[in-house]
Amino acid sequence: DALIVHGTGRQVEANRTLALRWQTTLADAWTETLVPVVKDCEVSDEELAGHDLVVLGAPAENSVTARIASRLPPGLTAAFGRNHFSWDGKVYGRPDDGLFLVLPNPFNPKRALFLIAANSALELHQMTKAYSTKIPSWAVFRGDEAKLQGFHAPERFVFEGLSK
Repeated sequence: DALIVHGTGRQVEANRTLALRWQTTLADAWTETLVPVVKDCEVSDEELAGHDLVVLGAPAENSVTARIASRLPPGLTAAFGRNHFSWDGKVYGRPDDGLFLVLPNPFNPKRALFLIAANSALELHQMTKAYSTKIPSWAVFRGDEAKLQGFHAPERFVFEGLSK
């Protein structure tokens, strides 16, 4: 019930190749099946709402990331610019910086979103070389290593359909 969504804003073939490699990495490590790969410009709102999403690329590369960035949960301190991002009040502008976020899918909060965004294509490649079963809610990467990581405070999120 998941989709891998790659960007078509820049370096289309590199992004597709990366998504296909990530598809294989996930299948080898976790699912044993190939998660479908779709282009950001070809995925419908119904598909976005009906699946768990693995979205690859910053807003400059991936229009779905751009849509997600404008719909982040209140209190979540992430923002994206061209070749930089900010997380928790700090700006990350090195080409080898990247951000990994696990959030409720903003198109359907009963589904999950895994966002992998980086300041360069090379960093996105580094972040998706391997899969770890120890998934934090967020991680700031430098190269292929999570330099900072943690979990979201539960009060940041409101999940529809769940009672207290």
